[in-house]
Amino acid sequence: MLTDQFPPDLGGVSSYVYNLSRSLVKRGHAVTVISRGSWRGSKYERVDGISVHRVRFIPSYPSPFWLQGVWVNKLFKSLESDFDLLHVHGALVPVIHTSLPIVFTSHGTIKKDIENMPARSFHFRVVKILKRQLFEAEKSLVRQADAITAVSKSCAEDLKGYHAIDKEITVIGNGIDSAFFAPNKANEMDETCILYTGRLETIKGLVTLVESAKYVCQKYKNLKYVLVGKGTIEKVLRTMISELGLEQNFHLAGYISDRNSLLQYYQKATIYVLPSYSEAMPTSLLEAMSCGIASIATDVGGNREVIADGETGLLVPSRDSKALAGAILKLLDDKELRHRIGANARKRITNSYDWKLVVDRVEAIYSAIAGSKPGPG
Repeated sequence: MLTDQFPPDLGGVSSYVYNLSRSLVKRGHAVTVISRGSWRGSKYERVDGISVHRVRFIPSYPSPFWLQGVWVNKLFKSLESDFDLLHVHGALVPVIHTSLPIVFTSHGTIKKDIENMPARSFHFRVVKILKRQLFEAEKSLVRQADAITAVSKSCAEDLKGYHAIDKEITVIGNGIDSAFFAPNKANEMDETCILYTGRLETIKGLVTLVESAKYVCQKYKNLKYVLVGKGTIEKVLRTMISELGLEQNFHLAGYISDRNSLLQYYQKATIYVLPSYSEAMPTSLLEAMSCGIASIATDVGGNREVIADGETGLLVPSRDSKALAGAILKLLDDKELRHRIGANARKRITNSYDWKLVVDRVEAIYSAIAGSKPGPG
């Protein structure tokens, strides 16, 4: 596995690669992950049976991955004879020079992500400056791949449209441990709670969520919003919350690394909200739905693939605070509707997004391309 993210890094790609790798190890596969280390140096460790190489990463120019690519390729060459194939996740990684068969999984396209990434921080401005280089890097990885997969239909369509791909793209979806992320009615909160989990970034639409709260809290004055995660716009959100006089309604819980603690947040929530401007196939939404929570998400990307509006959740227009407030009020006012949507959401996840199903699809891809190229030497 080649990825730019691996725990304790935050983000959907990090979670995806970790859970896929762990599931493959449980099925008897030997899995090695090559990811980013710090500028100080490289590091090797074993994580739940997975060999993890965190290779030194120092952003370089004109390609931010050029320098790391030298070190990654040197490491890969020394290990290549141990591998049957290379599985690349996302486009924020260097190109590997190998004769092994390659699987490329898109977790969201570069162009789509940048289009929905307002320049509100130094990081975002840098990303926008490097837009062309990042786009070309993604194109190189896609062209190199023997098999291309995507976590959602919308992600596959974006990839095809941006890169004029004539190869088949297999949608393998995202996965959830539905046995772990399960409802627990015994732990219901005494107070009504609106939950968000994920990165605190502009693209996640949290400004819209805070704006919508001023309408919702006019009726439900003791309503509690819990935001779990960390990111670059935390100060912006705190300022907005203060200016709107909603300090008593919001709790920013920070990043929760312990899965059991995170599970408790889901199990005690009344409603889950994901107000993103763009999504490929959000892990957090799947986790919430797996826990049987009535969820609201914006009508974008993978959100509309997992949510059937009015049946397994509610969909609202992106960047529309009044529509979001209306959806939240609709669920708060109708307990029967909340329970029905939550139960349907749980069925949707167990039937289509459990990790066992996703790993079956991944193994089928591996089997199809294994031996499609001669091995090294």
